Amino acid sequence: NGSLTYALPRNPNLVYALVHRKAALSLLDNHALMEAHPPARDLLDNFDTVLSFFGTKVTKGLQGMEPVSEEKVLQVIKDATLSWSCPLRKIELERFTYTQDASPEEFFTPYLWSLVLVHGGIPFNSQRLRLFDA
Repeated sequence: NGSLTYALPRNPNLVYALVHRKAALSLLDNHALMEAHPPARDLLDNFDTVLSFFGTKVTKGLQGMEPVSEEKVLQVIKDATLSWSCPLRKIELERFTYTQDASPEEFFTPYLWSLVLVHGGIPFNSQRLRLFDA
């Protein structure tokens, strides 16, 4: 949603992909999904707004053009982004924070050495190998 809300005019390839895959997005618009995840409704409304605006512009912009190529469609979308001014619903983004364990080396050190052992290309005799106390 951030790409739609804040950077849509700078992402014509995203708009092209959305217009191109409009049918796949319409499959997401089902009531069970909306009841289980209410924020999804706002996101799908934003998709609908974008698809309606750019779908109309592409249809009008390509009238009478034969054959239609990806480049022509992308150019129509780029031109349409100059007049894009439809407000989209801002969706509160979830925030995640990283909390470091007290001793991350207990996981990372053996893990990294196991990667060296398996993928490092250094011939170790695994019968005689003892990295850490078990």
